[in-house]
Amino acid sequence: MGIDNYLNAYVDRRMALLIDEYGITTKADLADQTQKIKKLEQAVEKFHTFDKDAKKRITNLKERVDNLKVKG
Repeated sequence: MGIDNYLNAYVDRRMALLIDEYGITTKADLADQTQKIKKLEQAVEKFHTFDKDAKKRITNLKERVDNLKVKG
């Protein structure tokens, strides 16, 4: 067995340990990250929608309070 074959066999047997020890990113890790980013983007969009609606409601409430002060 040549040194190349020996090293290849060693790496194949220890691949999971090497990935973990050196923090190597795998394709599966990247796929997970892509899904997480998509979920975050959706959550951010929902937050922006909520924020816009809340600002409109607050403005409306302030206007109503001002109208009540003028009438009162």
